[in-house]
Amino acid sequence: MLGGPFYRVRLGRKDALTSTTGSITGNLPSPNMTVDQLISLFARRHFTVQELVVLSGAHTVGFSHCSQFASRIFGYDGGARDAHDPAMNPRFAQALQKACADYVKNPTIAAFNDVMTPGKFDNMYYQNLLQGLGLLASDQALAADPRTKPFVQLYAANQTAFFNDFSRAMEKVSVLGVKAGRKGEVRRRCDVGKGFYMKSIRDMIQGKRRRLIVGVDDIRNYSLDLARRLILSPAEYILPISDALTEVTRNVDPKYLKEGERVLVGFSGQFGSRKITPRDLISSFIGSMVCVEGIVTKCTLTCALS
Repeated sequence: MLGGPFYRVRLGRKDALTSTTGSITGNLPSPNMTVDQLISLFARRHFTVQELVVLSGAHTVGFSHCSQFASRIFGYDGGARDAHDPAMNPRFAQALQKACADYVKNPTIAAFNDVMTPGKFDNMYYQNLLQGLGLLASDQALAADPRTKPFVQLYAANQTAFFNDFSRAMEKVSVLGVKAGRKGEVRRRCDVGKGFYMKSIRDMIQGKRRRLIVGVDDIRNYSLDLARRLILSPAEYILPISDALTEVTRNVDPKYLKEGERVLVGFSGQFGSRKITPRDLISSFIGSMVCVEGIVTKCTLTCALS
C-alpha cells in the first residue's frame, strides 16, 4: 500500500509470556540519542552501523508527537523561546513551532517523520536529512556523523540499495531474540496471551463489576471439543464456569463479593453461524442454537398466554 520493499518473515516465532513498558527502556532507540548511543545500542544486538542507518529509514512513514522533538524547536540549548537546533532547516523549524505551539496543553499534537512524502515508503527520509528536514534529533544526527553520513548519502541517492538493504536488515530483526524450547508461547490470537483473562478479572474487581465476558473464539482456540459441548448444551457449562470464576475472584480479593453473590459470565462472538434478532426468528430455527441479541439459547416453540 505504501510502496515499500518485500521481505520474508519466518514463521513459528513464539510470543513472550509478559509485555511491560519497563522492558522497552534501554532496548529501543529514543528520539534524543546521540550517534554513539545508537551505535552502542544496535551493536549489543549485533547490528552494524550500516544496519542502524538502514533500519532508521523506517521513519520514512509514521509520525512523532511534539514532545519528542520540542527541545529542538523551543529554547534550544537554553536560548530564547524561538531558538531552534541550527542543524534544522529554519523554515521547517518555524513551521513546527507553529504546529506545536500548544503541545503542552494538547500532547496528542504530532508531525510526520517525513515531511515531504509522509504516505509513501521511499528514500525521501534520507534526502530530508541532508536538507536539515529530519524531525528527531537522533535521525538528523545520522547525517552529520562521519560514521553514518556515507550511508545516509548512499540511500538518499539510491532507493534500490535502500530497499534491498532494508529487507535484509528486517529479516535479521525478525529472528532477534527468538524464544526456543519452553520459553514463550504460540498464540492463536496475538492480542490474547497467557494471563489475559486473569488481568480481565482484576480489572473487573477493580471496577466493582460482576460480569466477565469470555470470547467464544478463545474457547475454540483452547479446546474445540469444549466449544462444541458448550454450544450444544450451554446451560450445562455456564453455571460451572460462573462458579469457577467466582472462586477465582475470591482468591484474588476475598472482600470483592458478598455472601451469596457470584460472577456472571457472558460470551462474545458467534455460536455457529446464526446470529439474529427476535424479529428474524422463524420456524426453521426450532431446535437450533441461536444467538439472540447476545444471549445464546436453544430455539423452542412458544405461545402467548391467554
